[in-house]
Amino acid sequence: MGRLPPAQRKSSRSGRQRNWDSAPKQIAPGLLSPVIGNTYAGAAIIGLTAILDVAKPGDHILMVSFGSGAGSDAFDITVTDKLLERRDKAPKTQDYIARRTGNRFTPHIRACVGRLR
Repeated sequence: MGRLPPAQRKSSRSGRQRNWDSAPKQIAPGLLSPVIGNTYAGAAIIGLTAILDVAKPGDHILMVSFGSGAGSDAFDITVTDKLLERRDKAPKTQDYIARRTGNRFTPHIRACVGRLR
């Protein structure tokens, strides 16, 4: 693809003008892999639930999933007032994270491996 004509290039805004400097702050609530580990295919949906927990009507959300496969999905979501009506009817994502327990399967594996030795 070629470059845009000069007239169109002048009209485009820089990342700073588009407020991309605030992007790390905007995406932080949805980046949960450092907290809960890699959930693979579920990561995008779990991140979306965390973003919806703090979103306000009028906010725009872009959710994009990607991986090692050939396919990818992208969703462009505009938050409406209906979110405020429904948001408190279920626990928040951070509530689920706070009440998690350790992996109960690991001690079982260790016991089994110990018996095999």
